Amino acid sequence: MALILGIVLAAALVIESLSAYHHARVEMTERSTPPSLTTHELQRSLEVAIATSVALLGALIVVLVALPAYVRGRELERQVAVARQVQHDMLPQDLRPGPGVELGMYFEPAWEVGGDLFDIFPAAGNSTALALGDVAGKGLPASLLMALTHGVLRSAAGELSAQTLAPLVSRLNLVLCEATPPNRFATLFAAVVDAPSRHLSWVNAGHLPALLVRGGGEGNEIERLRSTGPVVGALPYATYRCESTTLHCGDLLAIYSDGVTEAVSPSEEEFGEARLCAILTAMSHRPCQEIVSEIVRQVRAFAPGSPADDLTILVLRIPSSDSSS
Repeated sequence: MALILGIVLAAALVIESLSAYHHARVEMTERSTPPSLTTHELQRSLEVAIATSVALLGALIVVLVALPAYVRGRELERQVAVARQVQHDMLPQDLRPGPGVELGMYFEPAWEVGGDLFDIFPAAGNSTALALGDVAGKGLPASLLMALTHGVLRSAAGELSAQTLAPLVSRLNLVLCEATPPNRFATLFAAVVDAPSRHLSWVNAGHLPALLVRGGGEGNEIERLRSTGPVVGALPYATYRCESTTLHCGDLLAIYSDGVTEAVSPSEEEFGEARLCAILTAMSHRPCQEIVSEIVRQVRAFAPGSPADDLTILVLRIPSSDSSS
C-alpha cells in the first residue's frame, strides 16, 4: 500500500509541475510588470522538478515490480528452512548401532537441503540395518525423493533381514517408478549386519562399491561390494540380488557417496577411490569416527571451498574382543 501511495504521489508531482509551468507562462504573458523569473529560469526549474519526480516514479515502479519476486524469495527461503529441518529430523539421531557394532558417520549437503540418504535402524533380531544412497539431482527435488526413499526403507524397521532385503529394494524401486519420472532415480547400498554371527548381507542398487577392509594392519586386503542390481526408480521390473559374506573381528566396512571420490581439486583432479583406500588401510585400527573425520579433512584439503556435491560417509567395524572389552 505504501508503494502504491508513493507512485501516486510521484505522478501527482509530475502533473503539478506541468500545471505550475502552464500557469506561470500564462501569468507572464498577461502581467505588465517584468516577472521575477525569466522564461529560461522557469523552464529549467520545471525540468529539474519533472526529472526528480519521474526518477522517483520510476524507482517506485521498479520496486513494485520486484516486490512479488522478493516476497516469493523470502517465502522460498522459509520453505527451504522448513525442508532443511524436516530432512534433519529424518536423519538418525541416535547413532548407536546394535550390539557388537562400531560406527562412524558424516553427512554434509552441498545445498541447503541434500539428496544423499543415510540411515541406521534396528533390523530383525539383534541385527542392524544400514542404508546409504544418492538421489539424482540436487536441492529440493532431490530431497523430496530422498524423503520418499527414506520412508519406504523405514517401513521395514524391526523386520528387515537377509531374506527380506532384496524384496524391500524391489518394492522401493516400484514405488519410485510409480511416483516419479524416469529421470528421477537413486542409487542405494542397503545392508543388514548381524553382529553375533558376523554376517553381512547387502544389496547394491547401482551405488559405488562399498569397501570392505579385511583384517587391518600391514598387507590388508580390500574387497569391493559391487552392484547387484540397477538404480532404483528407473526400471519398474528390475530385479535385485542380495549377497552376503562373513565379517571377521577388525574388518572395516566403508560406504560413501560420490561427493567423496569425485571431489575435484583446483587443478581439476578427482580425489578418487585410491586416496580413500589409502586412508582406510592406514587407519584401519583407529576408531571409526576418527577414520571418518580424517577422510573429511583430506577431502576438504584436496578440494577447498564449498562442496560441489553432498558428502556422506559411513564406516562400520565389528570390534575385536580386545577392543570391545
